[in-house]
Amino acid sequence: MARPRSLPREHSVPPDKDVLDVDDVAALMDLNTETVRRLARGGKLPGRKVGGAWRFSRPALLAWLAGGQDG
Repeated sequence: MARPRSLPREHSVPPDKDVLDVDDVAALMDLNTETVRRLARGGKLPGRKVGGAWRFSRPALLAWLAGGQDG
């Protein structure tokens, strides 16, 4: 059985938002928020912690997705 998502599927990320949080990345990539955190901690997603919270650059994330880079 699939784990419940931590955000409703209606969560949308404004196209002009360049700095994303875990919830935004989860919605953008259709992932669970814990998966986003695990991938970021493991260096698999391009992001960094700022004030204890993960932040991601939308352009860097999209470039990573397009290029198939490992982070």
